[in-house]
Amino acid sequence: MKTLHGKFPHFLQEYHMDKESSLLWLSADYIYPEMGGFAVAIHDWGVKTRNYEKHCLEVQVIYRCRKCDKAGETIEHVIAECSSLSESAYLRRHNQLGKIHQHSAIKYKVLDRNALPYYRYMPKLVLESANMILYWGRFTITDTIDLNRPDVVLINTENKRAFLIDIAVPLTHDLHTTEAQKIKEYEILVPEIILIWKFNNISICPLSHLSSKSGHQKLPKISRE
Repeated sequence: MKTLHGKFPHFLQEYHMDKESSLLWLSADYIYPEMGGFAVAIHDWGVKTRNYEKHCLEVQVIYRCRKCDKAGETIEHVIAECSSLSESAYLRRHNQLGKIHQHSAIKYKVLDRNALPYYRYMPKLVLESANMILYWGRFTITDTIDLNRPDVVLINTENKRAFLIDIAVPLTHDLHTTEAQKIKEYEILVPEIILIWKFNNISICPLSHLSSKSGHQKLPKISRE
C-alpha cells in the first residue's frame, strides 16, 4: 500500500491491463529466483538509481543520468527514456521481442519446427509457403503513406487476409496509449493495402512486453470499389 512500492500493482488494476498474462513470466521455469527478484525490484523502483539514492536513501548525489547526463535518473528513464540507450540497448530489446516472427513462422509452417532456439534466431525478410507469406521489417510500397513498415506482416493468400504486427516496449502507464497510437498510425495504411493487394480484411496487432485486454483491433471490411 506504500506510494512507491504500490505503483506497479496499481497499474495492473487498470481496466485495460491483463493482470494474469502480465504476471505469467513469474511462474516460468526458466526464470532463476534471483532474476525474478531483481525484475520485481525494478517494478517496485527498488534498484539503486540516483533517484533512489536521493529520495529513498537521502544521500547527496548528482541527480543526472550517468549515460546521457540529463536530469532525473529514475528507473523509468533508464529503461525507456535515455537517449544514449535508444540505438543500442532499446533496439536490441525490441528485436528480441521480434522473435514472435519465429513463433508465427513455425505455427503457419513456413519454417521448420526444428529451427534455431529463439535467442539465436535471425528473421529472414521473406518466408513463404503454399498459402502463407511472412515479412519481417519490410516496407509496404504505397504512393503516399509514410508509416508503411510494420515489424511483422503475416499474409494468408488463400483467405486474402493480413495481420500487421508492430512491436513496442512502453512503460507500464503508457501501455494503453502506445497501443492506441500504433492502431491509429496503421489505420491509414489499411485502405491502401486493401486496394493494392485486393484483400478482404486487415487486422492491426500491437504487441508489447506487457499484456492488455484490448489485444488487437480487427478492422471492418472496406470496399475496394
